[in-house]
Amino acid sequence: LVIPSLDAGSEEMFRRVNRPHADLHFEQVAEGLVRFRRRFRGRFWLEVFLLAGLTAGDDEVLKIKALADELAPDRIQLNTVARPPTEMFAKPASIENLLRATMLLGERAEVIAEHRLPGTEVPHSARSAEIIALLQRRPCTLDDLAAGLGTHRLEVAKLVEQLVRKETIAARQHDQRVYYRVSGHDAERNTGDRPPSEAST
Repeated sequence: LVIPSLDAGSEEMFRRVNRPHADLHFEQVAEGLVRFRRRFRGRFWLEVFLLAGLTAGDDEVLKIKALADELAPDRIQLNTVARPPTEMFAKPASIENLLRATMLLGERAEVIAEHRLPGTEVPHSARSAEIIALLQRRPCTLDDLAAGLGTHRLEVAKLVEQLVRKETIAARQHDQRVYYRVSGHDAERNTGDRPPSEAST
């Protein structure tokens, strides 16, 4: 089983989303995938990572579809941002956008992103555990946490306030933004006095 990624359908979007080496171009990647597909006899799935405001719109999905049709994968798996990303421009595509993309890409497309369908409730204890799990990886702002959990900022703010009161997590201001991190000696050793951007590398 081989699962290559195809996150863009043009040179411009390939540069913005994948940020490849200057000598690597979208046409080379596309040609390489096509040549590999012609020779490979095993299972061939395609992962497509969509970003809101960049590649989740119909026009961009259809560009990806043009190459996907040529590759004829056994499956197309649609994914999006599920945890706080390295770059803040990387916003998760909505479940509506992902479902729309499956319609455009055809019957072999499926959503594998960690979105929760409307109407499904998650207990606060589970949400708090998710917040702590994210903060154990790196410091996050409220917006980071909301994006990572795929939920509303206000809901996250309430849970964060409770965790701060319990001293489970702590707030720290850096570069005019408030970051949260797990309290305790382990968190201090992991992050020290470095800015969040350095502590997460």
